[in-house]
Amino acid sequence: MPSSDPNTLYFSTLEGSFGRHDLRTKPADAEIFQLTDKKLGGFSCHPLYPHLFATASLDRTLKIWDLRSIKGKGESRVPALLGEHTSRLSVSHASFSAGGQVATSSYDDTIKIHSFPEAGSFKPGHELEIEAMEPSSIIKHNNQTGRWVTILKPQWQERPEDGIQKFAIGNMNRFVSPL
Repeated sequence: MPSSDPNTLYFSTLEGSFGRHDLRTKPADAEIFQLTDKKLGGFSCHPLYPHLFATASLDRTLKIWDLRSIKGKGESRVPALLGEHTSRLSVSHASFSAGGQVATSSYDDTIKIHSFPEAGSFKPGHELEIEAMEPSSIIKHNNQTGRWVTILKPQWQERPEDGIQKFAIGNMNRFVSPL
């Protein structure tokens, strides 16, 4: 839950849905959006602009969405898709930093950093160019956890004292990799 709105719960499902629920209302009032036919491995809201969120999916994509612009009607309603990047294999998790970077872990044994430093100035429904969705950095990292271990998820430091964005991720050598 973004710290700016502690009453709103965001969630994803194994069936490819993303949801938003105000905890002060009835559960039946939750908004649920079907974003893909495949499992959403993980998602992350931008810490400063929680209307923007990134999803990682079994369909091999990282997608950036905007909740300020909802398109469609009824069951077909979805947030505006700002852009997407396709990986060679499925993307396990996406994590937004306050600086606008998104770190993803994928089964192609990479961590990719995508950079959106201007995210705060995006207008509702802003469309990202294909080039803007390309990773700014690719780091080799063994993400093969096997079937009995949870997926490896990059996690950004919330408020770095030195102002430099950094994240940590577990690895198969049984320690944490600060990057």
